[in-house]
This record gives sequence, structure tokens and C-alpha cells, in this order.
Amino acid sequence: MAHARWWARAVSGNPAQERPGAGSQPGSPTVRVRLAPGWGSGAGVVAVVVGLGMLMLGRAVGTGSEAGGRAPVSAPVREPVTVASARSVAPAAPLIAKAWLARGADGTWLTGRTGRPTRLAAHEIGLAVANGWLVTADERSYGRSIGWRRVDGSGGRTASIEVVPASVAVAGSTAYVSGFDRRTSGDPGLFGLGLADGTVSRLIAPSIGTHPRSVVVAPDGSRVVSATCNDDEACALTSLSAGATAPLATVSAPGYLRAATSSVAIVGPDPATWIAGVDLASGRELWRHEALEMWGGYTTADGRIVQAELRKTADGPRFAVEVIAAQTGTSSTAFTSDVGHGIGLWPELSSDDRFAIGPAFSLEDALAKAKGSAVTVRIFGVADGRELGSVSIDASADR
Repeated sequence: MAHARWWARAVSGNPAQERPGAGSQPGSPTVRVRLAPGWGSGAGVVAVVVGLGMLMLGRAVGTGSEAGGRAPVSAPVREPVTVASARSVAPAAPLIAKAWLARGADGTWLTGRTGRPTRLAAHEIGLAVANGWLVTADERSYGRSIGWRRVDGSGGRTASIEVVPASVAVAGSTAYVSGFDRRTSGDPGLFGLGLADGTVSRLIAPSIGTHPRSVVVAPDGSRVVSATCNDDEACALTSLSAGATAPLATVSAPGYLRAATSSVAIVGPDPATWIAGVDLASGRELWRHEALEMWGGYTTADGRIVQAELRKTADGPRFAVEVIAAQTGTSSTAFTSDVGHGIGLWPELSSDDRFAIGPAFSLEDALAKAKGSAVTVRIFGVADGRELGSVSIDASADR
């Protein structure tokens, strides 16, 4: 899943780390999207290991004495022979398996599948990257001109949608676009953009809500969830099957939409001291998980939440990554660390089976602070928290 809040950064006030300040594009209306920072949906760094098989043919030497006092007889000696195996070890899986998208220190957007990102054009606003597609908006049209292309740069197209995009998610070959009405700053509904043929359709009608609409997609691509909220953090969640033209159901939720699986929406306040799982069919709250502060979470295709949190301990706040079952709320700790000078879970570089830990609250924050030097990201297994390696993001492309 992926979403963009290009005109105003959300601020959550993490007491242990410096956060980006709120800002807006010149000339834009004063709006705020109710999406917690860091939630959403990388660069592919391929490590190839070639194995050289070593076959040792052992040396057999007789040591026993024969009867009758005869001198010991040595067995034939076979010298060790080194044989180069024709079998090579298969290339290791990339530590970061997906394309990623982030805003650089100078405000331009970067995308990549390797450790060295590519800078988008100065007028391009990054909206989403998923399933091999890159979706952008043209700043010169105040976001209403949507562009898209394959991540390799091929097949570029544009379309006009009467919405200033705030939150965009991709499922299959459809981009789901929501945001705010330029005239009223209200909710214009949810649009579906066919990336294969450029067709545009309105999937959810406008509401009377005064906050921009948000949208997320379940990691398995089966469910799309869109939300409108009021000032009291009460939200209406509307779900659709991916590719469908009509909503399935609308339920109420006690917090802003953060992520979803095929059957559960993850909601919480902003800044978050708790998150909850809400059943998309009934609206029933299934569980609630609390911490001193929570940010930077994402869901997996097999129905788990990988969640960063700040825990209160006798020795002060401590950073942790918790893996939570979306249906039951049962959880286990995959990673803990001192807060130090900054640390964060980076969903844009994470996947179903591995999560990325960087030296700042977010990738954008790290790029802003790197001043052209490399940013090192550590990769851990979701299943057991085992460290799998590290990747360097070349921030010099951001200069």
C-alpha cells in the first residue's frame, strides 16, 4: 500500500526524536489529512554469492602391524584433490524487494530499487509506487493532473481527475485516488484510475465530510478501504473488493485509518498511543494495543501488523517493533533498541518477511539529515527478528 501527503506533513510529537515540521505547498488551502505518519507501503539490492565446492579425497594410511613381526605395510596414499564444483549458489534474495518512494531534503521526490535513488522531475509529486507502477501528480496543475508510468520509465501517461490527491493506493493495475476538493477542501469521493487504459471512474460519492478522504489497500490486493473522519477522530470506513465498482460496506471506527488487511482495518488516534483492529464487515473492535507512542506500522499479506512503538520502561523510553495478528491482537516482540539519537521502522523499505530499521524517525527525515552521505538501513526478519544484513541508500542523489 502507499499513500502521499505532499501538501502537509503530519506531526506526531514523538518525545524522543526530532520530527519534520508541518508545511504546505504555496497557495494551497489549509487542510489536514488524518493519516498517521509512516504508515503505508524499495530499492532492490542484490547480493550474489557464488559457492566454490571443495571435495577432499581423504588420505588412507594403514597403521597396524601384521602378524609374524613383519614390517607394517602402508596403504596406497591418495593426495587431497581440489575439485571446482560446477554448481553455483543461487543469487540471494534482495534485502529490499520493492521499489520505494520518498521526498528528499530539497523537496523533490526520489524513487529507486537500488541503493542509489533516481530523482523525479522538479514538478513531479510522488504519490505511490507499487506493483511495478509509479504514480505522480503535476505540481503545476495543483495536483489534478495525474501521471503514471512503469518503474523502469516506460509507458508514461496522464489523466485529469477533479481532486487534489492526498492519499493514493495501487491494487493490481488500478490506482485509487482520494483527497480534497480544491474549492471546498471537502471530500470529493474516491476515484479509480485504470493504469492500463487510463479510464477514470468515481467509486465512492462525495460526502459532507470536511476532511480529505484517505485510502489504503490490503497487501494481498483483495480489499480497498477508504475513510472520512470528523474533528473528534470518529471515522466512517468504506470497503470495496479490488476491481469492484460498488462499495461492500461502511462501518464506524474510533480512530483514523492507518492500514488494512483483507478483513480488518487498523485505526488509531494521531498522535497514536494505541491502535485497534476493526472488523470491516461488522465494525466490531476486535482488540486494542497500547504504548507510549506508536508510529511507522504496516500490514502483511498474511494478516499481520508490523508496528513500531515507544515503550515506557524504568530506564526511560525504549524503541520496539511488535508483530501483531490482525484478527486476534496477539503479539510478539521482534526487535528492541535504545532510542539513542533517532531510530525508526521504515515501511517503504519493508516487506511481508523483513522490516527495515533506519537511523531516524523516517526515511525522509534521514535523507534530510544525511547531507549527501550514505544512509545505512538494517534489515531484520519479521518471523524471528534476526538481522539479515544492511543496505546503504546513496543520499548524494538528493543534493
